[in-house]
Amino acid sequence: MEWRGHPCGGDSRFTREPAPYCAYNPKVRRLWPLAVLLLAAPAAASDDPADVTTPRVYAELPVLDLPFNAAHAGRWPSMPQSLWIAADAYEAMHTALRGIADPYGPPGWRRALGYALVGGVDLLTFNVPPLLGWQHEEWHRAVMSNRGISSFDDMYRFRIFATTVAVSHVRDEDLVNLKRAHPAEQVRLSQAGIEGNQELIAALERTSFFEGSRAVHTFLLPLAAATNSAYLFACDSKEGDDETDRLNLEEGTDIPRRDFTGLDCTGWVYDLFTPDEPYEARGVHPSGVGIDRYRKRSNLTDAGRRYLTRQSWFSLLNFADLRMYGVRRLVWSAGPVPTYWNLALRHLPAAFGYAFRGDLYLRRADTGLLASLYAYGNGELLLPGLDATLVHHPLGSIELSPRLALWLQPRDLRYFSRSVTPGGLAGLRLTFLTLPRVHPFVEVAAKTEGWVPGEVHLSANFTLRTGVSAWLF
Repeated sequence: MEWRGHPCGGDSRFTREPAPYCAYNPKVRRLWPLAVLLLAAPAAASDDPADVTTPRVYAELPVLDLPFNAAHAGRWPSMPQSLWIAADAYEAMHTALRGIADPYGPPGWRRALGYALVGGVDLLTFNVPPLLGWQHEEWHRAVMSNRGISSFDDMYRFRIFATTVAVSHVRDEDLVNLKRAHPAEQVRLSQAGIEGNQELIAALERTSFFEGSRAVHTFLLPLAAATNSAYLFACDSKEGDDETDRLNLEEGTDIPRRDFTGLDCTGWVYDLFTPDEPYEARGVHPSGVGIDRYRKRSNLTDAGRRYLTRQSWFSLLNFADLRMYGVRRLVWSAGPVPTYWNLALRHLPAAFGYAFRGDLYLRRADTGLLASLYAYGNGELLLPGLDATLVHHPLGSIELSPRLALWLQPRDLRYFSRSVTPGGLAGLRLTFLTLPRVHPFVEVAAKTEGWVPGEVHLSANFTLRTGVSAWLF
């Protein structure tokens, strides 16, 4: 479920369509001045010469993602597919808006108008497919689709100003079976939406750094991060509990109308702390029909409530990201060919708890490097991981992008596990440069058991993806 809150005037009552995009919790309100400062920062920080060149739209789409697309009579979109559909939509939309009023133009009213225009459109399209809210919900659906569970994304109902948007038409029996057979995937199911939006931020930043995209994402990036943090804080609030009661009352006995989990973050922590509890042990829905899916703070243990509060504050680390302040890249002058670099810190909810990640971007001539250092945390351990990709290494008419990841993660991806399971991922992407603007690619990856952001399979898996990347203009 994706949730936005009521007007910021202090009234904690909920209506069906309140004024959008306001914080709904005294803790959360503190985030929005920070977000505003982030939006203002690019006015002083966007003097990179790259910003004044002709806008270019980079698009990428994994057309086929196996085995996901072939399983259970065909499932679509996968996590990478919905990620790039959303990223491509923002690339096109933000570049088009820049043509009307350029936030990267000379200081003055046209630059201010450009920021206002981009920001206003981003807010108004939040709940419009295939943008931010849609991608959030599609990552939930991908976890269920991977196990043959049918669902419906209510973003397609186009309730643009709705407070809550559900992933509906999920059967209780399917959720019972998922938790019994795959408890770690039940945990991942609730946290996948926030994970997805954080990966969308990272994908847009990679496109900006490695592909040279000129699209204006300087409003969207802090908006996405603030929304994720606000969601965590909302789950850790009385207002969140009140919203859960309202949803249960309004949905009544209509099981297909119900969301698969209610407020994501509360459901995530509940299943994280109760991996062996049968799903049906949640009890009967307040209407007397079906299982009581939605969790409130009262359903969490004291340790669970403290954990939710702590993760809410940890999420603010996502603002430690130079790109959000308009810094596309920094220059390290070492020799006649400059080396460009950038940094970002990230916090992600995970199937076993959480992860901190530091991303280092490097580019020299035609070759780039994306290196990510992880700290994986559960209730007992803090474990290391490393993920490195060589980006666009030229080899004649082909570009090679090999990837290697190594990690230590809690055994069985359990929050309370004190044992460790080593794992890794090895992948290779071949991009064919035979056409001037359209570049087909083939990507293969093999992984062991483990949680990898953007990879739906928690078990060992071999993946084959084929698709196309292109410069649209």
